[in-house]
Amino acid sequence: MKKSIVQKTQRVIFCLAVLLTAFTFVVLTATKAQAQQVIGVSIVYPHPVTVDTYSATQIDYTTYYYYDPYVEGYLFKRPQPLLPWQQINSGYAYGGKGGSSPLLAGGTMQSPLTVPSEYQLESDHYLIAYYSYYNETLGLSSYWNPSGFGFMSSGNPNGFQFLPNYGPTYVEEDFIKLGTTVVYYPVIPNLTITPFSSVMEGGSREVEVKMENLPFNDYAQVSLPSTASNGHATFDSGSYSLVVGNGTTKVILKGIVKSDSVDDQKIRIAYGGVQTDELFSVVKLGLKNVSFSGTPNSQGANNYRPVIKDTSTTHESYDAPHWVVSSNGSPEQKNPVSYVRNGKMKVSAEWSPSPDTNIDFPAPKVKGDGNGNLDFSDTSTTIGSGASGNSVKINEVEAANPFADTIDYLDPLKIDWQISSQPPSYSDTWNNAGSSQNPVYVMLNYMSRTYIAKDAVLYLSCKNAKGLTDPNAIIAAIWNGFKNREVVTRENRQLHYYQDYLTNITFPYATRSGPGLIEAGDGQCGSWANLLGITIRMQGVSTPISYVTAKVKQGGLWIASTNNPTGFLVKSGFRSKFK
Repeated sequence: MKKSIVQKTQRVIFCLAVLLTAFTFVVLTATKAQAQQVIGVSIVYPHPVTVDTYSATQIDYTTYYYYDPYVEGYLFKRPQPLLPWQQINSGYAYGGKGGSSPLLAGGTMQSPLTVPSEYQLESDHYLIAYYSYYNETLGLSSYWNPSGFGFMSSGNPNGFQFLPNYGPTYVEEDFIKLGTTVVYYPVIPNLTITPFSSVMEGGSREVEVKMENLPFNDYAQVSLPSTASNGHATFDSGSYSLVVGNGTTKVILKGIVKSDSVDDQKIRIAYGGVQTDELFSVVKLGLKNVSFSGTPNSQGANNYRPVIKDTSTTHESYDAPHWVVSSNGSPEQKNPVSYVRNGKMKVSAEWSPSPDTNIDFPAPKVKGDGNGNLDFSDTSTTIGSGASGNSVKINEVEAANPFADTIDYLDPLKIDWQISSQPPSYSDTWNNAGSSQNPVYVMLNYMSRTYIAKDAVLYLSCKNAKGLTDPNAIIAAIWNGFKNREVVTRENRQLHYYQDYLTNITFPYATRSGPGLIEAGDGQCGSWANLLGITIRMQGVSTPISYVTAKVKQGGLWIASTNNPTGFLVKSGFRSKFK
């Protein structure tokens, strides 16, 4: 008997390697001492609508002398982890004498892609061995199988030539399995929106969206669904939908109209059957309150001084905040403040969101346009807790220019505020942020603390002497406001002279003895004379003031003795002028 020349593999070494390129595949190599080599491959090509696979077994020419390549591929699928795998496709391919390529057995499969799903390609790699045996006694070909391989098919006569024997012989195929290569291919997109709560009306903000595991580097859709497509928000492009590629992207979201309620807007990322939503609000930042302060003047004293309330007998001042909005949006208080000419005012202000939700976009900028050149340049705000629990603030921002070099009365000082909230790379887009209106008194010089800065005193002083700096002109102008005997405060309260003929008030404002002319609205001549004097002195005017004293003449004698009552009567027509 002659042995077949086919050499059986005595030792096979398997090596697995995963190569990360534009597609996913696994390579199985088998090497032999006689330099025979077999490569097994499983490949899955990413594609947006199908799963395309390739399975192959490749041999070299030395191996081909003894064997043919063969491969079988099985494609499995499951909709999510932990569920059982289901086979959805399979195939096989021959190489060598039974295939189209002598060294390669390979084939492709294609199945529809569904998202989300997991796919797994398993490729079984074989060598086909052929055996022959020639019986000289019988003159017949038979088989020699010392290794005891199991035959998968019956032998049939064919035309293959096996050296050193010539002529037709019987052959038998034996499938030798070398191993299996496996590719795991998940198509479960990871769609993430960095959490956020709000976008400012009229402003823009960056929103980070992340698309991972999209097949074939495909594109996901970022959109504002129907709950937001009513004009509350849009993307920077002006559309309600964007197509965004695989990876991390920052989209620009614009606030158009404020939300009707908290979290009534929604941004969504969707790919296939996977989607992620994030709720947010478009907030309108409304001016909540404004407070005034000042800076030191040339003498080192603060050029701001609180104004004392007219009706307070304890001389309570109008403290900050000086401008406050009520719950219905109307100004609740517009209190006066006072400064010295040439000084700069400082302003603190607060804006609150509507609807009342968390402000988590970058702190916006604000600027204010006041009377004339009394403006506030754009400045950054801070975000923190406030009157509403959540607010945008500026703190003691100094005006760009000082007050004029004269006495002034601003009725009111109106500051139109604007606000801008844009990403760092964008230019500012300014939107209305409310208006504050406060009466402002501007004094000639630093106000002496000797006198109480009553609202009425500052009003009568600054209103009448507005635009003046000369002391004599100031005295004349203030006196002009008194001489018509119609004296009304800023709050439209008229001051009377002997409205009650029994009044004993002799001082312009409250003392330990009780209320004065300003608080009570009525007083004797002494209270009026002192009010006129204090109103002039409040401007820092030091020019001497002359008083004219009337004496009563009785029986041809001037009564000057303190033991006798002094005074004079005024006709009722004249007196009525003070009513």
